[in-house]
Amino acid sequence: MTSDSDAVVCHDPKYEGLVVERTTREALVGRWQSENGLACLDQVLERFAKTAFLNIELKVDGVEDLTLALLDKFPPEKGCVVSSFRPSVVMELSRAGSKVPLGLICESHKQLERWKDLPIQALMMERTLANMALIREIHAAGKQVFVWTVNGAGDMKGFAEAGVDGIISDDTRLLGKMLGELSGEEA
Repeated sequence: MTSDSDAVVCHDPKYEGLVVERTTREALVGRWQSENGLACLDQVLERFAKTAFLNIELKVDGVEDLTLALLDKFPPEKGCVVSSFRPSVVMELSRAGSKVPLGLICESHKQLERWKDLPIQALMMERTLANMALIREIHAAGKQVFVWTVNGAGDMKGFAEAGVDGIISDDTRLLGKMLGELSGEEA
């Protein structure tokens, strides 16, 4: 969240030395299409809600209502999930009556232990946590499984064959190629 209560798309709490929560939207965004600024959530949703499946990760508390309002304004046509490492964010989204699928992001076994207790429809697991038995258990509970960050062709193939619902990768070209090969299509 920016200092003027806007949701900015940024992986870290700082951008080019600026603390996001202490900086205005205008100071952070600039021309986001260039490499000199960040995008705000409304800009990303307006541009991609009709063409892409969206995994919206909320990194801080307090952005839940704004996110849900923007998703109402720009409904994702290809689907989406709103995910967080923070159970408090997931719970707040649920309390707010989210109709959007919710996900828990896990990078440790301790975080993974909470999946049965939260109102989620998806688990976003760091790739080393995923195994066939767990994938089957999560699917049997009616939830989706996404794995991250999968950058090797062999791992991509293995997770696809294991039946995960999504693979998050830094190498989307390789991922598209591998999935195309598995489906018998060109990517």
